[in-house]
Amino acid sequence: MGINFNRAIDAFKRSVKIDKTFEDAWELLSYAYGQIEEHEKEIEAYLKALEYGSELEDTWYNLGLAYYGKGDYEKLKDIITKRRKLQGIFLYEGVVYPMSQEKKKWYEDLRKRSGYEIKASFDKIAFSDAIEKKVDIKIAIDIISLAYEDSYDTAVLVSGDGDFVPVLKKVKELDKNMEVWAFRYSLANVKLS
Repeated sequence: MGINFNRAIDAFKRSVKIDKTFEDAWELLSYAYGQIEEHEKEIEAYLKALEYGSELEDTWYNLGLAYYGKGDYEKLKDIITKRRKLQGIFLYEGVVYPMSQEKKKWYEDLRKRSGYEIKASFDKIAFSDAIEKKVDIKIAIDIISLAYEDSYDTAVLVSGDGDFVPVLKKVKELDKNMEVWAFRYSLANVKLS
């Protein structure tokens, strides 16, 4: 029996109508909206939770993921870098060649507005697994190389892919920190110890 998120949303909306400062209800309302991929409403509810005093790091984390789910990479960057000094930010994507003009413009705009370095893996044929593996390899190489070069103290990876567990372990061996940001439903079921 699955969770009926629409009924949960109705219940949480009633809770915040009774007490608009009930930050836990705002948090849970946000989560429920996220589960049905209503990211605008999810973001609004997380912002309300913060407005009414939520001091949980999870609230900021989940707000960042909501922006990611919405495709708002600028706001995601703002959340991730809150109280940190940004050394570099990268967007890795698998792209089928030739790339559309729309996609090229989107990359260029994102680079200009937010400073993202775009690292695309091009393929002439759309085999999503093959492209995904190329992207994963590029990410792994960059994270480990930059750790050896002492380019960061903390790397933040927005992915729930279990293929990165060896990378996490290597980064830890190199005395670096690594945070993995992922939606609960996309996080691989792996043990890190």
